[in-house]
Amino acid sequence: MLSRVQAIQQPCLSFALDTAATDLRLPTTSRTLPLASQEMNNSQLLRKYKLVVLGGGGVGKSALTIQFIHRRYDDDYLATIEVQHADYFTKQVLIDDETALVEILDTAGQDEYRALREQYMIHGEGFVIVFSLNDRSSFDEIPGFYEQILRVKDIDPRDWDGANCNTPSGPAILLVGSKCDLGSRQVPSEIAHAMARRLGCSYIETSAKYSVNIDESFAAVVREIRRVNREQRHISTSNRSRSSKGLSSDLTSSREKYGYEEDVDPGCIHCSCDCVIG
Repeated sequence: MLSRVQAIQQPCLSFALDTAATDLRLPTTSRTLPLASQEMNNSQLLRKYKLVVLGGGGVGKSALTIQFIHRRYDDDYLATIEVQHADYFTKQVLIDDETALVEILDTAGQDEYRALREQYMIHGEGFVIVFSLNDRSSFDEIPGFYEQILRVKDIDPRDWDGANCNTPSGPAILLVGSKCDLGSRQVPSEIAHAMARRLGCSYIETSAKYSVNIDESFAAVVREIRRVNREQRHISTSNRSRSSKGLSSDLTSSREKYGYEEDVDPGCIHCSCDCVIG
């Protein structure tokens, strides 16, 4: 499988994009729908996208999510703590001219909540793994969260080897480096991109404080889910086609062997001596 990682460098911006994907920056195609449109669509069956935000404690998962949902940044926002274990958010957005109801579960990053986190992850379609660019230890935690995703999704790591994976319909994952506005960077972009290539996912740097690449991040995950779904449908269609061709071939072989006509039930085959083989 070809690598889906391509780097584009900008000040405080760092992308790793699917080479076949549309530009993530999308100044107009990823936005909150007007209230009237939301009310009009409430009665319609919208495609839901279940996203799970993962990462160590204090990396900015909640700040990222709240900036996307509420368009605000709160320096005093309390961490996702023991009483909650996770915060749940929903937002209706338009991505590539298709309306989506995005459901986001912001999980507690502390290791003691690992079991609860896995329960939340079971139904997730897309995963945002967040680390802080000014905290190398949070970056070092990434492989653990990645392996947790594979385990919860019952994917054998041997079948999912990043850019060379053998499971094209695997989970949609985005790697996010948060707090790109801070000057005390401990994780160089090159190292983060290398990690993204290792995981076979896209990478983007964000600032919740200045709302840098917030919409782009969640739009990227939704697009990846859509890509995975398309591949799953293609695989399913191909399998049905092969099964149908196999059945047709078997019936043709039986006709040639036993000499029965098209309108004869293949479960009741007439041989050359006019007896019936049922």
